[in-house]
Amino acid sequence: MSAGSGRLHHAIQALKVQWETAGDGWNDRVRQDFEKDYIAPLELQVASTLRAMHELDDVMLKMRRECGSERDSIF
Repeated sequence: MSAGSGRLHHAIQALKVQWETAGDGWNDRVRQDFEKDYIAPLELQVASTLRAMHELDDVMLKMRRECGSERDSIF
């Protein structure tokens, strides 16, 4: 899970860098609307997804520990 979240994190960071670079030569109402309608919501969705992936990773780690210790006690 952490490899996937790492890739997602790096992808959104790369998008932010490219978006800011594009803003050097493109700063009109269309760009502002695009950012409001697409970029900002995407950043929020990615942040939410990364939090959820982190929580799921924690749950899966706990599950592995608990299942591993139960398995050890059975055998």
